[in-house]
Amino acid sequence: MVLALSFLVTVTLEWVVLAWFSKLGFARTGWFCLAMNGATWGAANGILAVADVPVPVLELAIILMEAVVLGWFWKWRPGHAMLGSVLMNLTSWLVGAPIALYLARRL
Repeated sequence: MVLALSFLVTVTLEWVVLAWFSKLGFARTGWFCLAMNGATWGAANGILAVADVPVPVLELAIILMEAVVLGWFWKWRPGHAMLGSVLMNLTSWLVGAPIALYLARRL
């Protein structure tokens, strides 16, 4: 339950940031954000299930992979894609983690 809640909070916050940062709006970025986070969350949880990888290292890999996907899908320059990925992930860490913890304690 907590993992699903964390995923929902992450997708929601990163979707808002992506819609704002890209200036593409919510309609064009929603499914993309859900799919991208589904892939990275799935990969990260799979890796953590079989290997003892430090979470910060895994998060850095996620930022890099999401930047690659952002650049490829939206045809952004590498710097622009990296900035978007960093903004999205910082938002989910700094805002999303406390929200998810708060909600998890209330359930």
